[in-house]
Amino acid sequence: MPVEWGQKEPRWTDLTVLVTDIRESTDKVNNCPPELLAHFMYELHQLTQNPLSDVCEGDPNLARVNVFLGDGFLVLFQDREDEHFPEGPRRAIDAAARMQHRYEALTHTTEYSQRQFDATSLVAGISFGGVIYGAFDGTGERSTAVGRLVNLAFRLAQVAEHGQIVVSEEVQQHASAKLTAFEFTPGTLPMEAKGFEGRPYYLARAQ
Repeated sequence: MPVEWGQKEPRWTDLTVLVTDIRESTDKVNNCPPELLAHFMYELHQLTQNPLSDVCEGDPNLARVNVFLGDGFLVLFQDREDEHFPEGPRRAIDAAARMQHRYEALTHTTEYSQRQFDATSLVAGISFGGVIYGAFDGTGERSTAVGRLVNLAFRLAQVAEHGQIVVSEEVQQHASAKLTAFEFTPGTLPMEAKGFEGRPYYLARAQ
């Protein structure tokens, strides 16, 4: 059964977890005027809106930008109750690719390319499986997902290189047959991915 995004009572559910980050951005951000940086962060947050609406067919219950993490964000996807095969993994990969295209267009505008933001890229890590969703902040005001699969999405994003989307084996299994425009190249998480070292992953790349 799908969760209510605002629900407080924690419960187990299957979700797809998308974590994004911006690569090679530290120097650019540190040397950016505050007003331009504020505008950049606003535009960055806006990047999620159309891609999520498009891949979720306009249904706000299928995806939620759960947390903004500096220049990245955590997005959660769930399936409709009448969907008997997980669609969240497919939607998450599609959304990440669309966000990357929008980010590239943004950073190639004059005001950002002059400050070499066009040398940065948006990367993504995506996992799928059981998490606990509910309010854990002590006030009951903010609901989020916790669990090993959330940590895995962060580890996958950490190993992603320039412009890459790195997904778990479970995401690849559920999405590859439906995303025929993507190829999936296998790899193994390195020792730096503490707690997940040696675990297989796939690099999802549009052909």
